[in-house]
Amino acid sequence: MKGYVLDLMDQNSNVIYSEPFSKGEKGMKEFLLQRAQSLMQNPNSVSFKGVRPASFRVRKI
Repeated sequence: MKGYVLDLMDQNSNVIYSEPFSKGEKGMKEFLLQRAQSLMQNPNSVSFKGVRPASFRVRKI
């Protein structure tokens, strides 16, 4: 699969949540940034094992 993975990390840079996205759309970078900001602001929308996200990264796969 080619695409991107959005990782949310805790304060120690441990990945606490990952979400894969398939490659293709033209505005993918903007979409990934919006999705990351949405998850950072609303951590209850997905399971974070009781840990609040401190940062995020986008990886190309």
